Amino acid sequence: MRNLNMTFFWFLMFLPIVFIGCTKHRELILDVEVVSMTHANLPKGKKLKPVGNVTTKWCKGDAVAHKTSGTNLGYIDQVTAKAQKMKRADFIMAPRFYLIEGTCMEIKGTAAVIR
Repeated sequence: MRNLNMTFFWFLMFLPIVFIGCTKHRELILDVEVVSMTHANLPKGKKLKPVGNVTTKWCKGDAVAHKTSGTNLGYIDQVTAKAQKMKRADFIMAPRFYLIEGTCMEIKGTAAVIR
């Protein structure tokens, strides 16, 4: 009976470690008002029209979503460009960027077009 109790005790001790080790590590990196890979600024006198929510991720090794000659773009740039292309958007409003497992970036926000 004592061996059974000790086995159960160790099982309970290591269960949280196994559970934590098997979950995806996701960390909020950046939370801003608006981003765009195609526009530096909103043109004067123009407004943004929301066209829907967008969530996507870009991982190391995925196809490049945005190319710029002579410039290395990071994960945030790539996932922003991918989200804009998905929704044919000019900007992403209220984006939240999450680093997943150190090799992927996820964006959640609202796609918007200039009107």
